[in-house]
Amino acid sequence: MKIIKTKSIQAKLSSEIKEKEYQILHSRKELHSDHIPSFFVYINNLAWNAFLGHGNNVYKETGNESQGIFIGEYFKDEIGEFVIVKSYCEGFGDANRAYVEMSEESLFSIANKCKEEDALMLIWIHTHPNMGVFYSSVDNNCLRANFYMPFQIGLVVDIIRKQVAGFKCSAGEIKRFQDYALLNVIDSSLEKPYHTNTITIQKKEEITIQVSVKKPDLEDNTDSDNNMSQGQESVEESPQSMVLEEEFKVGLAQNTSTDTTINEDNTKGVEINENQSNVDSSSSKENSTQDSQSE
Repeated sequence: MKIIKTKSIQAKLSSEIKEKEYQILHSRKELHSDHIPSFFVYINNLAWNAFLGHGNNVYKETGNESQGIFIGEYFKDEIGEFVIVKSYCEGFGDANRAYVEMSEESLFSIANKCKEEDALMLIWIHTHPNMGVFYSSVDNNCLRANFYMPFQIGLVVDIIRKQVAGFKCSAGEIKRFQDYALLNVIDSSLEKPYHTNTITIQKKEEITIQVSVKKPDLEDNTDSDNNMSQGQESVEESPQSMVLEEEFKVGLAQNTSTDTTINEDNTKGVEINENQSNVDSSSSKENSTQDSQSE
């Protein structure tokens, strides 16, 4: 058997950034008030708003969780490496208040968009409406199997409590990740999600005007850090779908052979084996017999 090195994805030079709204990143020191990490994630605030619109609509209509993938480009400069999230792709599949899954059709659609735009899948993001922000063991396994590249991270958002937490796979371990920010492409500034001061002014007791004032410096999302929780998880197999597990599920066994994977060859597009099975998740209270599979 001959082993052939697979194609790797390399960061582009920051000088290759052509779009006017992102050219501020040619000189990133102008954006940051303090130390710039060796890897940073810049999320176009319009893409973030698209995600919030999707998540809020799903929750309003069904009460369920939602998910999607941020896509964009990967760069490097004299400071380090960074990614620019340029757009948000909605993910669709079976879901309820405790889990969400992405169908193969949805995943292929996002992969095709990446190919058309010469973009990469950068961030897997999903919601925990009114549950707090944390990763279950199956969330860990999903990130480890599918978004393990050095330019990829995961985000979980509680759209009710307005909390966000980031995670990154490093040497096979899932660790908290905080080096991300929204890039306001209008005034070329950075801010953390939900980190605004709101001033409420009442006029004649009948009109309320709200003005959002951005904080002067980029801050860590401490609300997210203080609201981590651990859930009991359970899992059962379900074919033809990629399942993203939430609070009430048991983690995948590490030796499972049925994970949907996105590897170095096809990060711009996903090739899913027809014989793959995906893991569906359900409440640990309903599936206590599977607790032995917890990670």
